[in-house]
Amino acid sequence: MGVPKIREGVAYDPKSKESILEYAKRLKGRTLGSFVTSGEINENNKGGFGQVLESGYFHIENNNDPVPDFEEAGIELKSCPMRKLKFGGYSPKERLALGIINYEEIVGQTFEESFMAKNKDLLIVFFLYEKEKTPLEYSILNTTEWVFPDVDLEVIKRDWNNIREMVVNGRAHEISGGMTFYLEAMPKGAGHERDLRRQPFCDIPAKQRAFGLKNKYLRVIFDSLKESEPVIKDISDLKNRHIEDVVADIFSQYVGMSIDEIIKKTGTTPSNGKDRYASMARAMLGIKKKKIDEFEKAGIQMKTVRLENNGNLKESMSFPHIRYKEIVNESWEESELYDIMTNRFLFVVYQKGPDGRSTIFKGIKFWSMGEEDLETVRSVWQDTVEKIKEGDYENFIPISADKISHVRPHGRDSSDLTMGPDGKMHKKMCFWLNSSYIKGIIKEIAPESTTNNRLTRRFLKKVN
Repeated sequence: MGVPKIREGVAYDPKSKESILEYAKRLKGRTLGSFVTSGEINENNKGGFGQVLESGYFHIENNNDPVPDFEEAGIELKSCPMRKLKFGGYSPKERLALGIINYEEIVGQTFEESFMAKNKDLLIVFFLYEKEKTPLEYSILNTTEWVFPDVDLEVIKRDWNNIREMVVNGRAHEISGGMTFYLEAMPKGAGHERDLRRQPFCDIPAKQRAFGLKNKYLRVIFDSLKESEPVIKDISDLKNRHIEDVVADIFSQYVGMSIDEIIKKTGTTPSNGKDRYASMARAMLGIKKKKIDEFEKAGIQMKTVRLENNGNLKESMSFPHIRYKEIVNESWEESELYDIMTNRFLFVVYQKGPDGRSTIFKGIKFWSMGEEDLETVRSVWQDTVEKIKEGDYENFIPISADKISHVRPHGRDSSDLTMGPDGKMHKKMCFWLNSSYIKGIIKEIAPESTTNNRLTRRFLKKVN
């Protein structure tokens, strides 16, 4: 059987869930350095917080076994780095990896054999990541046991089946984060050739990937779901249907209605501010709060699109302003833009009526960006990073470059500035998705919308 995973003489009972959880609670508000000295750590394992947590605090031998770390108690130990947000609160630094995907094995496994055997019951230790500190110095924010709720488990199982189906169909090289809701096939490795893996039904090598919980789902766990409301009230709604199908059915009863008719039917009064059309979308779903439970967990970006009565879309779609000092120290797959673009999107489309005054709800579209287009966006991101490092804030890629995405200002006015890595203040900029690209995505919802843009024609050919 080899060396036992848990060494003798530990200060808790590794066979008892209650004992393990109580022992974990001691960590909150402390550091690993309060309990562990560098001399107690295996020199080969002291690089990462998770390894120190296992070997130094719980005295578990680091391993890649397909069973939980605390096998007899059925608990898998995980650690999650968090970043402190500028305006308060915390956000996960990265996805939570839950085991490497073996393309050869998954085709012959069930969900229970592949995923649930190890991840049925998680003990998650949240810690504050600070670049200048060592793992022994990180502050531990909280610990929690997480057993997936039944509704979430239905979604995760569908996600797992979608990933497995891609492998069975010889398309492991086409897997992307945006194709699933809560469980993601996240890239592992630096993207080098050595990180590529064979897949059983295709000769094209695929990126090494691991099962992972999406950042948004992790944040819901951390925040205890205080400000969100679920669309799915009854788990039986998911037995034979996907969340997207349920959401689409709810929205379908409002297609063709004006805003005034929707207000009358839902009995809600939307805000008159920038959130007006998003609040109308939530009202159609029967959501009274600002956030939607399932969308928060899945990282779904709900975006409203407003067309003119002739079908034109004037505005491109903006994202949060670029944090110049941070982006220059990130890799593409750690970047905020990658995190956004690999999520699933829900486009909610409105259009001005023939009279030019009323607004009509046209429909919705769930969508995720394919790998080819994601690579184009990566090139825009990389160009932006290089120019920031060079101190060039005037020549970012414009919309005329026809590269799906572009960079331009998004501040209140010319005085809305933020600091760059050079210590100087610069005009706030953000990444945008080109309006022509968005029009291509929603073409089927508003067929009267026409364009001769080369990029839109290429995209329509791809999605249709």
